[in-house]
Amino acid sequence: MAWINKRGATWWIGWRANGKLIRKSLKTTKKEIADAELARLNLIEQAHAAKAVTSDFINAITGKTAERKKTVAEYFDAWLANARAHLAHGTIQKYEQLAREFKAHVKAEAAPILMEDITADNVREYLTAKRTATTHETTRGFRRILSSIFLQAQNEGQTTRNPVALAKLPKTLTKETGKRAFTLAEVKQLHDKASPFWQWMIRTAFFTGFSLGDLVTLRRVNVDLKQKTISIKRRKTGKPVTVPISDSMAESLKALWPAKSEDYFWPVEADKYLTTGASSFSQSFHDIMAACGLVKPREGPNIGKGKGRSSKRAAAGVGFHCLRHTFVTNLKIAGAMDSVAKELAGHGSSAVSAIYTHLPAKTLSDAIRRIPEFSPQPKAAK
Repeated sequence: MAWINKRGATWWIGWRANGKLIRKSLKTTKKEIADAELARLNLIEQAHAAKAVTSDFINAITGKTAERKKTVAEYFDAWLANARAHLAHGTIQKYEQLAREFKAHVKAEAAPILMEDITADNVREYLTAKRTATTHETTRGFRRILSSIFLQAQNEGQTTRNPVALAKLPKTLTKETGKRAFTLAEVKQLHDKASPFWQWMIRTAFFTGFSLGDLVTLRRVNVDLKQKTISIKRRKTGKPVTVPISDSMAESLKALWPAKSEDYFWPVEADKYLTTGASSFSQSFHDIMAACGLVKPREGPNIGKGKGRSSKRAAAGVGFHCLRHTFVTNLKIAGAMDSVAKELAGHGSSAVSAIYTHLPAKTLSDAIRRIPEFSPQPKAAK
């Protein structure tokens, strides 16, 4: 509780906020005015203890005027407007989907529910509904985005907590969908059925383990032909990764050598990826897999079926990402240590990454050279 005391002829008021002692001059010599201010502050503190936080309390404790609490609809709309200014189109589409779904789930447009009023149960119910309509991996990604929104709101004083941190997915819904490595025969089959662009994508992913987006947006500056390495910062995690390349891989890159350092190896495809996202590329690779009999063909882009980005996708178990599994599997078959495979793939625990960040270049190069060829080197073409 607050208290008052007299210094000379002037009355002062004191209180503690978050363990910190605060004193403030009331600039009065009259005790009745000091008593009234003490009573007012004690009432505000009682309201705070009852979780009835008011702007008066914040003003009294911090000396700052509290920002008006925003509703979910207001905050999400403002967050989206800010995101649109600096993020790629594909990312924005995902953010818009999350905002649309979450606002609908909590009926944010029908009632002015505050960010502060969102509970862990609200979040858990949304994630559970999301998981029934899509994969676990997608749901987990949406949970990460939602958590970042509430962390930002917490930092801005719009909520006192992050309800997403307390909202775990139900155990019955946390099983990962299986992914597997392609066999050498399957990789060769995919390569034979592919266009020049996709032949390059398949071959480069096979020998580097890079993800689809990292390859589509690869620039000349990422490749050091003298040292025979490719260095990137993974789009998904931001982790720097350097992978040695074989002689045949170097020749494939030289055949497409861009004119300028910052140019993309595949500029048209890179622009498309950065503008529209990965969906069309995933569909194209699915068509190649279907031509090889690895998956069933899709009957058009879900036209007339009422399906869209939020609909549940069949877990086929294979996709372009499986080439990362293939890369790591082949490294281990070739005798590479787990630490080598984790560094080359750019994943693993932070503890392991910290210990093995500076593995000798020869160790990494030897592991790359032991990956078997699956076909003669293709002729590169744009």
